[in-house]
Amino acid sequence: MKQTAPHGRPALSILTSLAWFAVMLLMIPCSATAATSDIALLHALHTVVWFQVSNLDRPDEDPAPARPAANGAPGTGDTGAARPAAKRKTKKERDDSEPVCDLLKLKQAGKYSTRQLRLDPTYHERFEPLLEYTFYLRVKNETGEIVFRVKGEDINEIDYYEIRMLSKAREALGIEAPQITSARGVTVDLRDPARVAAARRAEKILDEALAEHDSAVQRQQRDSGIWERIARQPILNFRFNLQLSQINALLAQGAMNQAEEQLLTLLGQANAGAVSGSRAANKQVRQLLLLRFEQIFRQRAEQAFASENFEQLRQMIDEMDRRFLLEKSPACVEFRERMIALARQSAAQAEKVKTTNPNEASRLIERAALVWPALPGLDEQRRRWETDFQTLACAYAELPDSFSPLHANSAIERHLAALLFEGLVRNATDAEMGQHYEAELAELMPEPEPRGRKFLLNVRQWSDSDSGQPVYCTVDDVRWTIQMLQNKKLPGYCPGWSQLMDGVEHGEQTDPFEVLLRLQKDYWQPLSLMKFKVLPKHLFPNGGETNEWNAFDRAPVGTGLYRLVEQDESHLRLVANPNRQSNERPVIREISVSKFDSLRAVDLFAQRKLHLVYGLRPEHVTQLEQQRRTVRRLSTPTVWFLAPNHRRQALQNQNLRLGIAHAIDRKLILESFRPNGRKTDHAELHGPYPLGSWAHNPKALQFNPSLAWNYLHTAKIELVKPPALSLIYPADEPEVETACKLIQSQLEPHGIILKLQALGPRELASRVMDTHDFDLAYWHYDFTDETYWLWPLLDPSATGPHQANVMGYSPDDSIIEFFRNTEMHKQFPVVRQWTHKVHDHVARTAAIIPLWQLDTYVALDDTLAAVPLDPVYLFSNVKNWQLKK
Repeated sequence: MKQTAPHGRPALSILTSLAWFAVMLLMIPCSATAATSDIALLHALHTVVWFQVSNLDRPDEDPAPARPAANGAPGTGDTGAARPAAKRKTKKERDDSEPVCDLLKLKQAGKYSTRQLRLDPTYHERFEPLLEYTFYLRVKNETGEIVFRVKGEDINEIDYYEIRMLSKAREALGIEAPQITSARGVTVDLRDPARVAAARRAEKILDEALAEHDSAVQRQQRDSGIWERIARQPILNFRFNLQLSQINALLAQGAMNQAEEQLLTLLGQANAGAVSGSRAANKQVRQLLLLRFEQIFRQRAEQAFASENFEQLRQMIDEMDRRFLLEKSPACVEFRERMIALARQSAAQAEKVKTTNPNEASRLIERAALVWPALPGLDEQRRRWETDFQTLACAYAELPDSFSPLHANSAIERHLAALLFEGLVRNATDAEMGQHYEAELAELMPEPEPRGRKFLLNVRQWSDSDSGQPVYCTVDDVRWTIQMLQNKKLPGYCPGWSQLMDGVEHGEQTDPFEVLLRLQKDYWQPLSLMKFKVLPKHLFPNGGETNEWNAFDRAPVGTGLYRLVEQDESHLRLVANPNRQSNERPVIREISVSKFDSLRAVDLFAQRKLHLVYGLRPEHVTQLEQQRRTVRRLSTPTVWFLAPNHRRQALQNQNLRLGIAHAIDRKLILESFRPNGRKTDHAELHGPYPLGSWAHNPKALQFNPSLAWNYLHTAKIELVKPPALSLIYPADEPEVETACKLIQSQLEPHGIILKLQALGPRELASRVMDTHDFDLAYWHYDFTDETYWLWPLLDPSATGPHQANVMGYSPDDSIIEFFRNTEMHKQFPVVRQWTHKVHDHVARTAAIIPLWQLDTYVALDDTLAAVPLDPVYLFSNVKNWQLKK
């Protein structure tokens, strides 16, 4: 065996260090400047040599045990490499510390002896006398192993390290009862300061034992099976019981804030499985914690109720529900019922005095709303009696066909979805940050995870929650929504999105408000895939059957700022969601949306009976501006194009499509969309992306009417005789009809015959999206964020009913490669480069026939003139809107 100095260092190491020191001295430059700069180096060399010399005189010590990592994670343990020598321990520390080994106690020839063993993976419950057992002796400060064999009849017992440490912790605390290690919730009285110190000493012993045990499991020196029951679980139980005892002492002293802080730490450990050993066994632990949380809650709740601080009390209830939604806190139920009863009493008293004392009735109604704003019927009472009940009256040319955000295709459907539902995050725009994402249903912006993001949900009740039985939006709703979006049979299915989104990470979930979303592969803008609106799982017990979706469209339920309370064919009404906290509710209590044609809407607006008119016609913009009324122009990121049905043989001809694209004089046609004097409104497009966006390629092909003849002449030769083509477009839009007639007249000299057909909005959508019964369609594609994701429109796997690729387009290998590269890369300049290639390819092949980007005109009453309008969702900032007098 090689001779070694203490701590496993070679005896020659001091001479080696001195030699290096001499060499370095010879290498020092003679200049004063160089000598000054090398002072630090000389000092370091001196320190190294001193360290080597001083360590030669140290007594042999056990290596320092692995320390527990943060949040109860296993320690690093001994990996076989030489570790630095431990610092000198105090006498108490040496008494508490134990060598990390099992003790083999022998009885041979009437004599007793003990051997220190390396931790053994096997747990021996008994020994067969005639069998020979092999152990490995613990070797201090040396690598290698020493085999020790002994017969079972000579073995008295094995004192296992963890069990020895448990006994030592009990001794430090001065208790004999084994229940403190076998069951959770067995506490000791720690009101005596001496017992508190003893408990800390015991907890330190247990922490050291747990760290060493977990390290041994990692190094396969302990099996994780039986040792979980024999060692780890008793240690966890003992630690938990000590922490619970400390909390009991704080509660007895009235130190509620300190007790709550320790409870929160313990609850976090329990949710992570670091208290009970597994998440599945956490029910009892959480119940024990709930009892103590309720003790704190009751004291504070009684104070809040007595001082009529009902807003604070509701927030406390929500916070308790966040922590213990699965356990249903009895104290929360009790105080919720007390507040509901008080609010109902105030509302009933208001009804009695509404004719004799209207002022008192209004005060009582306000009191009821302050106590419990979600009281059924309270909205209607406040609407009848309050003089400051703000109602926003809006007019649209159409009402939504569906309230489901999975089906949102029109502007009104997107606008209402933003009011009724919430995504984990949402798009936001401001002067300082430009376009970005901000938390919505999530409490904060998410934590990054490998190929994913971790969200913590706000405590949000679904808008159909009963007053006494709240239904919260949880991780189950997020998971279910993703499953619906990935369901090929549903209208919201998007293959490209489904291929990127993996879903909510599976596994046991103890925190119903924690959501971990994973992607199947990295994506340069992951949050753009996570802004989908979350839907309530509890309304679809049969998994989303047709009758369930139909019922949902009649009575949509969300977590948004508003909820739907009334609708018919020409009108609908939204009221502020009473299940939101007061500081989250908008000033505008109600939004009334009516269906009017443009002429009728402008007339009512002139009479001050409407506050907002969406989608003004050009002549009405001029009329209102002459009356000095406010008209806002919104540059919506929507591109309009002629959608060629690639299922038709003639339209599979690239020269025919290019000829049509070049023949259209966009600049001339756009004049029919512009109000008088607005020469810069709207933009002609020669590609699939909005003009001025980063995705738009200014160097790509530009369409030119002078080139149309060559393409169309070639197409006629290839097709022999091009057939007449139908062009369907929306009825009741005079500007669109004028544009389509101009397109028809511009193609006619080239021998291309268009048959125009105006259809109502629903029939047009059905012909384009469901039956695909068209040759050419005046159609649009909406970009809802700054990623400008075009793939769904061209995705060959998205050609089914109500899916984005309405044209049945089959992309060639080149454009598939371009899109694949935009998804593969995460650096924006590279993504932009490949996106520009997509633009150029679409323009050169006329996969679609781009037309223009149309601005939208919105009339705003003077009481609403200064509010910000979102180009995509319109009402994104409605919480801050108010009607000024």
